[in-house]
Amino acid sequence: MRVFTDSNDPAFWADPAAIFARLFQANERVLRAPDGAICLFGQAELTAFARHPAIEGVAVGADAFGKHTDIATLYGAGLFARAGASHRALRRAALAGLGVVPVAARAAEIEAIVMQAIARCPTDAAFDLVQKLVLPLTARVWAQIAGYPPHAEAPLADAVATLSDPTAEPAAQAGAARRVRALTQAAWEEGTSPFMREIADAMPVASNRDPVALVASMAVDGIDSAAAGLGGAIAVLARQSPDIVAHQGIDACLQEALRLAMPVILSMRQATEDVTLAGLSVERGTILWMWWGAGCVDPAAYRAPVRFLPGRNGPRAPVFGAGAHACLGHALIRTAAMPLIRATFTQARRLVAVGPAGAAQPWRLSRLPRQDVGWIAAGG
Repeated sequence: MRVFTDSNDPAFWADPAAIFARLFQANERVLRAPDGAICLFGQAELTAFARHPAIEGVAVGADAFGKHTDIATLYGAGLFARAGASHRALRRAALAGLGVVPVAARAAEIEAIVMQAIARCPTDAAFDLVQKLVLPLTARVWAQIAGYPPHAEAPLADAVATLSDPTAEPAAQAGAARRVRALTQAAWEEGTSPFMREIADAMPVASNRDPVALVASMAVDGIDSAAAGLGGAIAVLARQSPDIVAHQGIDACLQEALRLAMPVILSMRQATEDVTLAGLSVERGTILWMWWGAGCVDPAAYRAPVRFLPGRNGPRAPVFGAGAHACLGHALIRTAAMPLIRATFTQARRLVAVGPAGAAQPWRLSRLPRQDVGWIAAGG
């Protein structure tokens, strides 16, 4: 089995679809990682292993970030880093928090946030899609859902941006981790967040019913992945024909744009027992590199995989993973995306891409687009 070294090249992260296409053309759907782990690329292989109960999260060691233990502590509390009973219990608690006021019931509230974010964007000049629109929007939506006070929205967005920047100094990331924890602690102590109270009530007794660590990790993961999803989808749509959303519908266009955007390109899993699936045997303890971005453009699952074809047949793309460790924020992203697309592509004006997209940041697992956009009249 060949060793997959392409991800060591910064050029790979700028255009991973090209590398994935070459892998599929050579029928290389499973490879070895440089560290001996197994890399899964095919949509069928990814979803089969992700849905197996013995394929679990990978714990974050206390020394994973060297002396910067604040970062390890933040990520170590994440659902993606838990396995077995601990993961299942905390996932149930997180779902209880998200369900205390169902996202669908907050559609009008989220739409109001979307419209306010759009109103703050420049109208007479190009602007950075993520920095000026998507990141502030997702931070505010998350803050509202989780019950952070209004003054926490901007520092929360700044801290998440630092933690998600692979070029940031570890000391700066450690400081950002502390700020997220402090903002979450303050919100919890205010006692006005139904989201946090519900999570605390649903947590196992052994956890001391303190939701701060879990909610802090959810904030980073939720804001980052939502920004990658929303930003990626808007960036894809901004390069399509002007009437595509009106003709194909928001839902179909959103699903296809998310597939092509590959918002979460990679995550890690670990086998807790020997598993044989899809013709592949994996020994207990083996680390799996789950290349979700590759699964989204697998030609075995999606005809003409790099073309924008709304309403296409085929399985639902593993945009935010699959199985018991899939992202919990699907409904939240969709609820924000619907009014965002409606307001930016089907009204009197629409967003268009201005200039080429910037190269994606190497080694960044959530693919935030680096794209300037601007407004033009809908008939322009």
